[in-house]
Amino acid sequence: SSRILDEFESNGLKDFELTDTKGQKFNFSDFKGKGLIVNFWASWCEPCVEEVPSLVRLIKKFEGELQIVAISADYTKEDLLAFVDAFNFDQPNIRITWETDRKMAKAFGVQALPESYIFDRDQKLIRKVAGVEDWDLPEVHQFFNLLLNDPDRLRPSTDASAHQ
Repeated sequence: SSRILDEFESNGLKDFELTDTKGQKFNFSDFKGKGLIVNFWASWCEPCVEEVPSLVRLIKKFEGELQIVAISADYTKEDLLAFVDAFNFDQPNIRITWETDRKMAKAFGVQALPESYIFDRDQKLIRKVAGVEDWDLPEVHQFFNLLLNDPDRLRPSTDASAHQ
C-alpha cells in the first residue's frame, strides 16, 4: 500500500466517479482547489463514531475551504443513514457514499477503519491518518491552515534531513 501512497503523493489522486447516499454522482476532481479529506469509516466501528463530531466541527471551522468524502463500509444503508442523522453528518462540504464492493477501500489500500487521507488543493496526498484523529486539536487546525495556504511546508520531500 506504500506504492499507492507514493503514487497519490507524486501524481495526485486518481479521479474516480462516486455516488453519494442521495444518488448523486460526483468525482474527486470536483473538489480541486479545496483541501480534501477522504475518510473511510462505518457506523459499527466505535473509533469512527468517536471521531465524527470533531470532523463535522472541522468542516464548519474551515467554511467551504475543506471537503470531506466519507466512504462507509456499513452492512446496510439503514445503519448508515441512521448514523448520519444521529450525528448530523450530512453537512455542506461533506459527501457521504456507501460502498458494498470495497472498490475504493482497495484503491486506497485501506487496512482498518477509520482511515483518513488528506489531500491539498492540487489533490496531492499530504498525510495518511490511520486510526482516530481528534480533529479539534489546535495543531490539527494549524496543519489545515498550512495545507490550504502553504502545503509545501508539509511535504516530506522539502525536508532536507529526510534525504541524508
